[in-house]
Amino acid sequence: MPNYECMRIPVSSIPAKIIKLYNLEPLIHCGAVYVKIRKGMCGHPVSGRLANDKLVQILQKHDFVQSDLIPGLFKHKDRPLCFSLVVDDLGFPMLENKMLIS
Repeated sequence: MPNYECMRIPVSSIPAKIIKLYNLEPLIHCGAVYVKIRKGMCGHPVSGRLANDKLVQILQKHDFVQSDLIPGLFKHKDRPLCFSLVVDDLGFPMLENKMLIS
């Protein structure tokens, strides 16, 4: 995300277990917690675009490029290989706040 975005999450939407686990009590203001989104977040309007951009970067390292005419169609630069990608939900695994896919 080029610019950070902020989001207001009502305390009623956050389970008590999560509030305690992440020590959110000091951050509650007017019945909500305000968060700054620096990368992606499930349900955020731009999360799909961010995931697609990351996927394109990963595939480019392996000589695949996205078609200019058909979004989601990837072609190999040298080999006669292409595939169409349809994703319902995409996530990148994390390990101790570090991306496993780089």
